[in-house]
Amino acid sequence: MRTLPLRLVPVEGESLPGYVARYSDTYKFPPGDVITALGLLGSDQRIHCAGHYGISLSPRQLKHAAFATGIAVEVLGRMLLDRYAGRAFERTATATDVLADAVQAHEVLTRSSKFCPHCLREHGAWLLCWQLGWSAVCPEHRALLARCCSACGTVPKRMLRGA
Repeated sequence: MRTLPLRLVPVEGESLPGYVARYSDTYKFPPGDVITALGLLGSDQRIHCAGHYGISLSPRQLKHAAFATGIAVEVLGRMLLDRYAGRAFERTATATDVLADAVQAHEVLTRSSKFCPHCLREHGAWLLCWQLGWSAVCPEHRALLARCCSACGTVPKRMLRGA
């Protein structure tokens, strides 16, 4: 098990995929290398099978990611969508079932989501609450969350994947 060579403090409310993307962008490491260092690979040890690591992690994965980042397990747990299970969406047998259920698929957004351009400009962190389908307003800026860049119209479909 190895640690990441540089530390990056998570922003309050940041999602784990957002943290991976911000770490990758800040220190110019490929996102796949960050995912590997955090121990978030799939059971076949391939990055494309890492699954929806932003939803939930096993206790082993949480411990590994905490060691690699220097972030407390409790803080990492708050960076996962699973913290909203039972409140924003139904808790299921496995956390990834949430995405498989067509009824709940609109409630949890993992590949892209609405965002607050003001927050992104200020701290560059992709917040966890933006990934809830019913989120519509940034409470800090009292602004509607955006789906695309107001300047160029680009939709950040891969934002949570590190693009």
